[in-house]
Amino acid sequence: MGRLRGHPVRAFVRQDDEPAHSLRQGGAEVVVGGWVS
Repeated sequence: MGRLRGHPVRAFVRQDDEPAHSLRQGGAEVVVGGWVS
């Protein structure tokens, strides 16, 4: 799991796009997926 400011961070995103890339660059672990209802 990634770390930001010493805290573990995992981000759930719908698309592997530029915002997701920015989260990775910041140290977050990015998980791509969608909600199922």
